[in-house]
Amino acid sequence: MLAHYPRQLLCCANAARKVLHARLGARESLQWKGIPWRWTFVYNRPGSMFESYLVPIPSAPRLVLTMPTGAATPFLDRHAPRTIRDAFVSAVRVGPNLWPSWDLTVRAQVDEIAELLERIAQTELAEASVA
Repeated sequence: MLAHYPRQLLCCANAARKVLHARLGARESLQWKGIPWRWTFVYNRPGSMFESYLVPIPSAPRLVLTMPTGAATPFLDRHAPRTIRDAFVSAVRVGPNLWPSWDLTVRAQVDEIAELLERIAQTELAEASVA
């Protein structure tokens, strides 16, 4: 699925898979998502309101996150990297959810997204322990 990428993009895709699977504990599955995504890596965690997708489109791997619109606000403070804020500003809205996406072209970008995903996971764990 990822073998067609040049080395740099393959490294970004593998880093994203590692972050989503190992560091966040999300389950990875390969699912058909229709045109234009076709076969896509889907990541979800039991009890989470977020779902992630790694879409192997030809130009670059694309990481897509789904989250309720109101849940995005705490993660978009002025200290958030510009790439994160810009993705949420230009995110597609589908019903009550936002779908921010990033074309993964450099490893530093994957690291910024990893920090966001870790903050999301920590927030969910804290809310679950309170409930």
